[in-house]
Amino acid sequence: MLQVHFVIPLQFPKQQPILTLQSCQHCNSQGIPITSPPRNSYPWSPRWEVTEMVERIYDYLADECQNFKKLCSDGFPQAK
Repeated sequence: MLQVHFVIPLQFPKQQPILTLQSCQHCNSQGIPITSPPRNSYPWSPRWEVTEMVERIYDYLADECQNFKKLCSDGFPQAK
């Protein structure tokens, strides 16, 4: 299972949210849940309607969650 953390900037929607993925099942050697680096390099335009923003984030996360789950299962190197 994965959690997605959203940081909504004060300048939203001009600035896109920052997304961080966190595993609920995989921990690093210190017992800390594996967390992705903050992500803000996904498709984004402040000119989009809110529904398109949501759809684009959803599509991005659908792919990224699969990649992150694979990295976690393969022993993701975690630096904290």
